Amino acid sequence: MESEKYFNMAAIRLPQEKKAGMDLKFNELFELFCLLDGFETGGAEPLVSVLQTGRALRADEAVKNFTREELLGCMTDSDGGYIAAPKTLG
Repeated sequence: MESEKYFNMAAIRLPQEKKAGMDLKFNELFELFCLLDGFETGGAEPLVSVLQTGRALRADEAVKNFTREELLGCMTDSDGGYIAAPKTLG
């Protein structure tokens, strides 16, 4: 079973009855990717980019709401203007 190789790589365990038609489905997907791979896309602009989403809901404006003293006053343990916090690593 060809799909067994992919299940092992992804550490997926399925009952045998669930695996029955997977080889055919994997082959169909592989053929679709091969078809897509044949298209010339050089010079085409991407439709979506993680860098330019244009979906900002508000302007990012820095606003000072609290003074340093107010924030340090909420700390349970501080020393000379520094916050004493428990270790988070190691």
